[in-house]
Amino acid sequence: MFVVSDQSEVPVARILDYGKYKFEQSKKEKGQKKKQGGNEFKEVKIRYNIDIGDYNTRLNQAKKFLEKGKRVKLNLTLRGREMQHKDLAVDLAKRFVTDLANEGHAEGEVGKMTGKSMIIFIIPGSDKPKVKKLDTEKLDHAENDSES
Repeated sequence: MFVVSDQSEVPVARILDYGKYKFEQSKKEKGQKKKQGGNEFKEVKIRYNIDIGDYNTRLNQAKKFLEKGKRVKLNLTLRGREMQHKDLAVDLAKRFVTDLANEGHAEGEVGKMTGKSMIIFIIPGSDKPKVKKLDTEKLDHAENDSES
């Protein structure tokens, strides 16, 4: 029995199938979880010695994900002797993030290794104010250098 209204003088109740009621409630909860989708992200895995064609493919995948409003998790993994070349991996990660500057920006620090991998989250929405500021600073420096 399900109480519909207990405010009236005579409580109004409805008899229903409890299994069906429970199923409907679980469907509603799943629907609400889908609508939230706040922590949804797509992962792009690369290695530091990636070829230019594969790099462009991963970059285009990341751009598509960011255009759809998804966060991108960049996972740069090093194996074995590759750990000696952490500087190359950091350079690659920075290049990847700068190539995506129009579509998204990195969350947190770029270049921080955790064990054998570097994980960077890229959030949709460009970081254009910083890019414009850097461009104007470069122009100012170039003008100052040309004057002297």
